[in-house]
Amino acid sequence: MRRIAILVLLFVVFNKNIYSQWELRINGLPEWGVADPLDVSSDSTLAMFVRKSEKPRPLSISNDLANSWINFITPEIRDGTDVSIFDKNNIWFCTEDGKIYHSNNGGFNWTLQYRDSINFPFFNFIKFFDKNNGIVVGDAISAQSPAIILKTTNGGNNWVLINHDYLIGEWSRDVFFPIEFPSLSVGYFYGSGYHKLYKTIDGGTSWQIVPLPTGIYKTYMLKFYDENIGMLVSDINAADDFIYRTINGGNSWTKLSLLTNTNHHDIEFLPGSPSKVWFTDYDHLFFSNDTGNTWQEVTVVSGSLEARNIEFLNDSIGFIVCDNSKFFATENNGGIITSIDNKFISFINEYNLFQNYPNPFNPSTQIQYILPSSSHVIVTVYYSLGQTVKVFNEGTKEAGNHNITFNGEGLSSGIYLYSVNSVSIDGKQNFTAAKKMLLLK
Repeated sequence: MRRIAILVLLFVVFNKNIYSQWELRINGLPEWGVADPLDVSSDSTLAMFVRKSEKPRPLSISNDLANSWINFITPEIRDGTDVSIFDKNNIWFCTEDGKIYHSNNGGFNWTLQYRDSINFPFFNFIKFFDKNNGIVVGDAISAQSPAIILKTTNGGNNWVLINHDYLIGEWSRDVFFPIEFPSLSVGYFYGSGYHKLYKTIDGGTSWQIVPLPTGIYKTYMLKFYDENIGMLVSDINAADDFIYRTINGGNSWTKLSLLTNTNHHDIEFLPGSPSKVWFTDYDHLFFSNDTGNTWQEVTVVSGSLEARNIEFLNDSIGFIVCDNSKFFATENNGGIITSIDNKFISFINEYNLFQNYPNPFNPSTQIQYILPSSSHVIVTVYYSLGQTVKVFNEGTKEAGNHNITFNGEGLSSGIYLYSVNSVSIDGKQNFTAAKKMLLLK
């Protein structure tokens, strides 16, 4: 008897709240109005400053992917502006009055590592690349002085001022993400004083101006995946903001998309995949599968999302920090499953059914599956009452990746289920799986 792999899609009643892919996680967090940037370490520790009013600014730390939080409010923490985590024990933060603190026990005790008690500079960026090497950036204290760049090579026990002649009069405190160091050597600094973008290739000792795209006035944020691939958001007039992309370290820029008029943005590249990008314009959330050429809007809440910061730990686990006491987490890339690429080759010896893409879709979507050996495949679409909508007679399929295009034109919006029951031609392998997808018109 011939064995057949059957892929079935069922129509069910639409309820957009049941299958939300971003989960609200505020257990233990204090109420806040404005959110500051979040940092995530490789051991899944999270830390961020939040504030109900201007001060104090509690430092909230989670060691379980934001399922619970511990809040620290001490005289040291109340002036914090940015935080960097190496692991669950070692945490550093800088302040708006020229201080750097370190904790080696997860935030319960703090040591003052650096203090400028004469100039009280505004530090707004700190990053540790490992347990020893870190950098802090602060605004120039006058129009005649350089922006402050401090480095350490021993975990912050000693901080050395390395910038003496560059970034004169520059500051960046009015931009949410004005500074990026994708590596210990290469960094980018957007200065609001003269609306210029600067780049260093020697760890901050010297800086050169990077030409910005023609016609833009002000840059609101910049993010880099590595030393060469990055994006920025800039405006060309009072009403129009654009995303620009570089793949050569800022030597040239490509304009990607027209955005709404808002001064709050964030971009997050998925770790390990520069083509997969999340973007927020504060009110909305978008995902791109092609390095920003096209964007798919993802609904998290009704109304304005009020998002400030997106951070991903890996290609599945991510977080969104929002104003007004909203913090969201996902453990499946927000429900977005990107197209199959080379990283799936190692799984070719297994059956697998992937999430359709795009999802939600209108009217067409791609369903992808893997066969480890030759199989007969039939794809059928059903209503919930069993009425057949569409039959795809795929015939015999060889081992490998396969795509099916499902067109929902003429169907109502709603959630569909698709399942696969697969038996190889020789009858030795069986596979059953099911997933959901959303037709949204």
